Order: sequence, then structure tokens, then C-alpha cells
Amino acid sequence: MRGINLKLVSKYVEETLFITPQYQVNILKSLLIVLVLIIIRFVIVRIADKRFKNQQTFYRFQKSTNYIFWLFLLILVGRIWFHGIQSLATFFGLVSAGIAIALKDPLVNLAGWMFIFWVKPFDVGERIEVGDVKGDVIDVGAFQISLLEIGKGANAEVHTGRIINVPNSVVFTKSLANYDKSFPFIWDHLKTQVTFESDWKIAKEIFEKIGEKFSKKYSEQEINHFKRASKHLFFSFKDFSPVVNTTIKDCGIEISLKYMVEPRIKRKMRTAIWEEVLTEFAGNPSIDFAYPTQRFYNNLTEGKVKASA
Repeated sequence: MRGINLKLVSKYVEETLFITPQYQVNILKSLLIVLVLIIIRFVIVRIADKRFKNQQTFYRFQKSTNYIFWLFLLILVGRIWFHGIQSLATFFGLVSAGIAIALKDPLVNLAGWMFIFWVKPFDVGERIEVGDVKGDVIDVGAFQISLLEIGKGANAEVHTGRIINVPNSVVFTKSLANYDKSFPFIWDHLKTQVTFESDWKIAKEIFEKIGEKFSKKYSEQEINHFKRASKHLFFSFKDFSPVVNTTIKDCGIEISLKYMVEPRIKRKMRTAIWEEVLTEFAGNPSIDFAYPTQRFYNNLTEGKVKASA
């Protein structure tokens, strides 16, 4: 009775949906394979979730099982629908040719994912800047990269809360900066101006003292990272000490501090340095900040005419 019912169902499907019995069997086999693979992956991931304590390790394992799932699905389902093709290489060749013709952009994104997977220009958790987008990598998929966006300007090095999805093809077309790999430090510049009447030499000494204070704790770490990075990269600079420069500007004398800092604590470090500068300048009566002002000048009483008279 059950066999008769199955035949009736098969005949009904063939008459209404125009699907032959052979294709019906292939569809059922494909659905069964998908269901079995989903259950197997679900069980493996649940077990791994209980065993792995490190979140990043679990993330990588989960992504690996996802790739293996799709690989097995493609192979097993492909063998069902292309059972006449004995060579697996021929099967993949036909699939690749069809994808290349129909889907150019997804194929380039897939090639970008393979480039990221093998070359590893960055990894999940690292901070990168690709094109005009900057952020922390939170996911690398087969077709796109997900970044937790970092603000610019006044909000530099601070998360905006937005997730930006960038196609993988950008690794071939845009410039890529990695803030964590090999040499995880950047040069930061702080500038301020003091009046021409201020004792700029004391102001410069204050900046030098503050620069040494806040960069001293990183000196050994910087040198170690530099030595490791210099094994496969060429760096033209070898001095990591903070540098203070002076320049004449319209409103006064500009004093700038260049120091090395980790990108993730750049804003925190800037706040600490500026608070120290404000405290030091407030306690020194010979230093005043310069800012755009308007001054009325009387040549008869202040200029050279009075001096010559």
C-alpha cells in the first residue's frame, strides 16, 4: 500500500510540476544529504563550543567547519546530479567555467577570500584600513569582510558602533594597512602654540619630559617588535624615541611632539599627555597658549616714528 502511495505521489508531482521520477529521486537525495550534513555540523559545533575556552579559537573552528560543510555538500550533491561524469576534476572544471561566465564579481570576491586565507594579510581581531574604511576585523566570509568601524577626525580610534561589510575583491584593488601585524605601533603627532612672548624653551622642555614619560614604558616592546618585523620587512627608521620640534606660525611658536603609540590606546594616551601639558603650563607663568587674536597697532606711539623722535 505504501509503495502504491509513493507511486501516486510521484505521478502527481510529475504531472503537476513536470519533474520526472529520476529528478525527484535526485532532489530527495540532495535534501537528505543537506539535512545530514547540517545535523553533523550542528553537533560538532555544539561540542566544540563546550570544549573551546578561547573565543577566537572557537570562531576559527566554526568557520573551518562551515567551509568543510560546503565542500562536502558540493561534492556529494554534484555527484548525484552529474553521476555520468567520472572525473571529479572535469566536474569542477565545468562548474568553474559556468560561474566565471555568469558571476564575475562573486568569483573575484571568492578569489579575494582565497588570497586572504592563504597569504593572511590580516586576521580576525586585527585593525585594518582598506581604501577609505577603517575598523577591526570581526568576520571574514567567502564574499565579504565585516569590520567594526573606527571613526576619523575627532573620533579617531574610537568605535562608531557600525558594522561595515567590504567585498573581498578590495584586497586586489585598494590599498591595505594593517595596524597589528609585524609592527603594531604608529607615530602620533601632538601640536600646540605658545605666544611669542612665552619662554618657548621651557615649553619645549616640558614637552620633551612628557614625551619621555609616556613613551618610556613602550621602548623595549617597540624594539622587540621591530627586530621581529625587520626579518622580512625593511624599515628605514631605527630611532623610536619621542621627538619635539619647534616652528614659527602666524599666531605664535608651534611646538610639536612625535611619539610612538599602540593604535588602540592612541586616544587614551593623547588625553593623558594633554592633561599633563595643561597642568605643567598652568603652573608656569612664563608660558601662555597662543590663539588667533586681533590687535590694534598705533605706529605713532608704538612704532619706529616714536623711537626716532
